[in-house]
Formats: sequence, C-alpha cells, structure tokens
Amino acid sequence: MRVSTTALVSAYLLASCATPPPMERGDAANYVRDGFGDPAPTRHDRAAPRSTAHAREANFQDGTGNYTPRARGRFALLLGGRSLGEDAFAPTDSPGVFAVEFSQVPGRGGLGFEFGLGLGFDEENGASLPNNTTADLELRQAEFYAGVRAEYLAGPVRPYIGGGVTSLSTTTTIKQGALRTEEDDSVLGAYLHGGIQADINDVLFLGLDYRHVFAEDYEIGASSFAADFDQISLVLGFNL
Repeated sequence: MRVSTTALVSAYLLASCATPPPMERGDAANYVRDGFGDPAPTRHDRAAPRSTAHAREANFQDGTGNYTPRARGRFALLLGGRSLGEDAFAPTDSPGVFAVEFSQVPGRGGLGFEFGLGLGFDEENGASLPNNTTADLELRQAEFYAGVRAEYLAGPVRPYIGGGVTSLSTTTTIKQGALRTEEDDSVLGAYLHGGIQADINDVLFLGLDYRHVFAEDYEIGASSFAADFDQISLVLGFNL
C-alpha cells in the first residue's frame, strides 16, 4: 500500500499539536486550561520547607492534635520554701529554696527519670541562745538528688510523682561579736514529691511542686538536728 507524502506530513503536524510544550515557571494553570491535565509540580512550585515554629508544633502535638511530651526532656527552675523538722536548728528552720531540675519521661506519659540541685538559706539576727545570750545565726543547705518520675499526660496539663535518693549538706554559722563559729555535716536520705505542670505554649510551662525529704539527723558540735523537711515550690520550666 502506498502512502502519499502529503498524508505523512499531515499526521506529523497533528501529533506535534497534541504534545504539550515544555512547562515554564507559572505555566501549571495554563496546562490545565488547555486540556493537558494536572502536571506534577516543578521545583518552583514545590512547597517550601516548614518553618522552625511549625516543626516545634509538630513535635508538640501528634496527628490527632493531642499534646505529646518532649523526647529530650524538660528543664525547670523551682522557687519556694521549706519547713524543717521540730528538732531543727531553730530559729533558722524555714529556709527559702532555689533549685534546678532536669526530667525526662518518654512517650505519652509513663516512667522516666529526674535529677536536680537545690540550695536553701535562712538567717536570724539577734537570736536567743540556750545560755541566755544572743547571736546571729545562718543556715545554708545544698541538696543533690536523683530518682524516678512518673507522669500522666492530660492535654497541656501533667500531674506527676517522683522519688529517689538525696544527699543533703548543711552548714550552720553562729556569730557573736567578733567570734564566728561555722560547722557543717552531710547526710543521706530519700525523697518523695508530686505536683502538677501546665504548658503555656510549646516552650514554657508553669507548675506547683510539693516535696518531702526523709533524712538522718545531722550533727553540729555535740548536738543533733532534724534534717527532714517539707517543701513547696513554684515551678517555671522549659520544654527542650
């Protein structure tokens, strides 16, 4: 069968008209308009990478919008006061406390770990002593603790409990005129604490913490003083 040159040329021109031209930037809408379908996006039309804020929010919530705890943990600042036992070094038995704490509980609540460092300080000027004299008294405490921590995640609110071992160092100072006497002792103990934290946003959280320490009495000179204490603190923290 012979095919004329005119027929071949006509078929080639029809095929050329049906092939879509190379797509330039911004031509996606023209492709759809001209009947060539919805093409794959070019590198110019691809979405830009998500911002850091979006990435943080994605880590803060799961696919259902529920809050998820930080895998890298939390850093908290605690500011409060403690009440020492009845046999404490009175009248310096209510020191103010500043502490820093790191905790990590993987998953949506569960069991993790914590550790921290707390400092306490109290003073009383002109305190009455048993020998009917007066003196200026100072009490300084340093505590390092580590233990386990359990959290329950309920939206942006986290109730928690924790407990472990603690090392408590206490220094007392008595000043009477030019005479200054300073002694210190360290004891081991255990602690329990619990509280609640609430996320303000994906970075900051606030909380309230109650803590009790069970410890041996510490020795100052020939006297023993109670090292047990109760402590209540406000918490300001950061999700890492």
